[in-house]
Formats: sequence, structure tokens, C-alpha cells
Amino acid sequence: MLFHFGEVDENPSQEDMRNFDEELNRLGKAHQFYVYRNADHAFMDFTGPRYQKEAADRSWPRTLEFFTEHLKA
Repeated sequence: MLFHFGEVDENPSQEDMRNFDEELNRLGKAHQFYVYRNADHAFMDFTGPRYQKEAADRSWPRTLEFFTEHLKA
């Protein structure tokens, strides 16, 4: 599982993210979390007020790499 979080996002909050991480670890579920500095929820939506180019530019290649690794035919 791959997750991208904005550092200033309140839903989920940083505490929510830590709890989620702990629970996934407890369940033995492989996962990767990325947190983007100064990014809010919907940071990849270039049409919205929360767009954060740096976070979007870093998260998209990570997503494509994840797809390449885990969704091979």
C-alpha cells in the first residue's frame, strides 16, 4: 500500500497517520507513507487552491514507480 500525506492536512491528521501506520504494522501489512512538507489535503489538484507543485512533482513519480513494481502483468 502506498500513501501520500500532506503535512498540514487535518483529515487525516498527523496523529491519524501515526495511528494508521501503527495499525498496519501490527497487522503485518506492507506499506509506504510519504509526507509532503507544507502540503494540505488535495495537494495534487492543480485546479484547486491547495495545489502544491513541489509535493505533486515528488508524489507522482513515486506513484508510478509503485505501480510498476506492484502491478506487473
